[in-house]
Amino acid sequence: MVSEGRRILIIRVVGAVAITASALLFFSFLAPWLPPADSVGHFRQYLVLVLAILTVSQVMFGHRRAAAISGVAALAGVFSMPQLFAPESSSADANFEVVQANLKFNNADVRGLESVVATADAVALQEVSRYNDKTVSIITAGFPSHQRCAMTDALDVMVLSRHTSSSGGCGEGLAWLRLTVESQPVTVVSVHLHWPWPFGQRDQLDKLRTTLSALPQPMILAGDFNAAPWSAAVTDVARWSATHIMPGVRNTFTIELPIVGIGLDLPIDHILLPKNFAMVSIDTSDPIGSDHLPLRARVSLPKRARITHYARFSRKRTFDE
Repeated sequence: MVSEGRRILIIRVVGAVAITASALLFFSFLAPWLPPADSVGHFRQYLVLVLAILTVSQVMFGHRRAAAISGVAALAGVFSMPQLFAPESSSADANFEVVQANLKFNNADVRGLESVVATADAVALQEVSRYNDKTVSIITAGFPSHQRCAMTDALDVMVLSRHTSSSGGCGEGLAWLRLTVESQPVTVVSVHLHWPWPFGQRDQLDKLRTTLSALPQPMILAGDFNAAPWSAAVTDVARWSATHIMPGVRNTFTIELPIVGIGLDLPIDHILLPKNFAMVSIDTSDPIGSDHLPLRARVSLPKRARITHYARFSRKRTFDE
């Protein structure tokens, strides 16, 4: 039997936590305008979980009004994350496979990478470094088209493909190839974004906007975004690249919280597709010794893609190739 004094204390603590979680959740909705809000938003699914638990607790203690407020906040959080709902699927036959993998810069034993990319048509790699260069060199032999670009003095980004490439290039933490797949062109991009605020992600995105808008369409974009799929960062990249974010949540990275000694799984690696490309399947792949799990997407390219070249200042011209 809980004493009245202890019961009141528990109610006050639950109420204070609910207010804090609600405030953080609604603050995260300001992400399009405030980079700090986007950083909070990467943990939105956990704020919703906390609010759901607190709602049940408040009902049990008879505080229905407080429970209603917490419940409404939790529902608002759920509906702000459409990726939580059923993943997209297609009955179309897959004719293109993309693998996304952050290798971890100091990971000398990239075990299993060769088997993970064995059937891939294109591979996007991040944190390519002198530590994992040997394995990368081995798999590169099976991909005649490849583009490697320096991100920092020690880290590179890379995109590889078994298909013929007509061009390629680099950007701020970005590498791309223009491929010909079943007689139609497609651009494949590997991107690695910095950590969000207070780090340099927003400054990097400002530089990438022009690059992404200028790349030829259609475009498949894969990478370590260091951002949740509902974040302003991923939303901006999707808009600038004329792609869309895949439904479903695939946790690819675990962040350790030193104060409480627990880890939180986060979905920060993504593969984005043009709207007329069908996603047949997408899921995490086997571990490769990195702190990120790889992603594997099987895609159905349309029979004839409509190609759009975006010019600077958002002017565009569209034609069939």
